[in-house]
Amino acid sequence: MSMHEFEDLVEMSVKILDGCPAAASRAMRSLLWHLYDFEAKWDTGFTHFRSREALIRHRFVYQWALAEHPDYEIYRAELDAIAAQSQAADTASRVVFIRLNPAHVPHVATLKQMTFQERIAFNRENPYGGYYRAPYLYCDADSPLWERFVDVGKLTGADAVPPDKTVPLAQVAREVV
Repeated sequence: MSMHEFEDLVEMSVKILDGCPAAASRAMRSLLWHLYDFEAKWDTGFTHFRSREALIRHRFVYQWALAEHPDYEIYRAELDAIAAQSQAADTASRVVFIRLNPAHVPHVATLKQMTFQERIAFNRENPYGGYYRAPYLYCDADSPLWERFVDVGKLTGADAVPPDKTVPLAQVAREVV
């Protein structure tokens, strides 16, 4: 069972921070990174879409057309299949997570046969980079897909600077309060 109290805490914190007119976007992006990093440490669901507009506005989440994926031409078939999966009638609102190399995704049966160490190694070699929910591709600041966008020059300037991971969680809490 998902820990809804943490999901709700993060969602409310994003709304509070988004309502602060003096919040600088770069500092805000770092605060958002820490909130979602905190949430990820618990048994929680994927809650980015609860606050999608604010996350995009503060440049923590980036939204793209699928064809803008930096490696779209290489992985066109796999990415188009992911889009079709997301657009299927029974999964229209579902988020599909995309590995950095979507052509190298083992079948579920293969994953089940891997040892714990083999799964950890596979996830390090081919991490989830972004996510898709029709009709857009998304990535978070400092994610592997975000790094690809930076590498190919589609994100530059302040958008190419990762969030500050050194901000103590207590400072994030103070900012929200």
